[in-house]
Amino acid sequence: MAFRAPTENEIIQAPDTTKLKTEKIKTYEADVIYSASKKVRLQLNLFRNELRDVIVISNLSGLIVNKNPGTENINGMEASADIVFMQNLSAFVNFTYQDATGNNLVTHVEGDIPDVAKFKGNAGVTASVAHLFTISAIENWVGLRRSPRTDPYGSVPGYLLTNCTIGTKELFNKGITASVNIQNVFNVKWLDPGFRTADGLLYSTVLEQPGINGWFKITVKF
Repeated sequence: MAFRAPTENEIIQAPDTTKLKTEKIKTYEADVIYSASKKVRLQLNLFRNELRDVIVISNLSGLIVNKNPGTENINGMEASADIVFMQNLSAFVNFTYQDATGNNLVTHVEGDIPDVAKFKGNAGVTASVAHLFTISAIENWVGLRRSPRTDPYGSVPGYLLTNCTIGTKELFNKGITASVNIQNVFNVKWLDPGFRTADGLLYSTVLEQPGINGWFKITVKF
């Protein structure tokens, strides 16, 4: 059992008679791991999340407004594989399916939860070069996502992003390491659905996400 504290916007929204409770969640999970060999490990995870007293930001009718009328159920599975090709080369891949539905117990509106992709996955390769540095390349894929019902944009296409990290081993035996992290290597244009009642004017129907970006970091251990 867990709970989520409400945001400031959820707390102060009129009317003053709002009764606001914390959201609650129950999670169930079953996990199977199979080591096919010393170099291959397979894993299958089944899960279910039950959210209750979900906060709804939109105004509801009545003198004492129930701001916690929502329920959400998320069922899914994740399959993954970790492979070691050789001492300095390894890879991983995972795939996730999830079915997320919600229900407003006051308005009786129910359906798929916006901005939750039914399908997504990741794959990556890590290689060490001459005991000097390590290179990691990761692909992140997210499938089609539905927008809120009030959003005229419709469903938002999925995206595929490539991220790369290069990190050195300890330099000069002095506890100094350096790394470069580049996100969205190919500068892909990708969008997230708007999170409020959207008409393209006051609130965005979709939110454009960052293009290629990155950072350089030096770490010194004393």
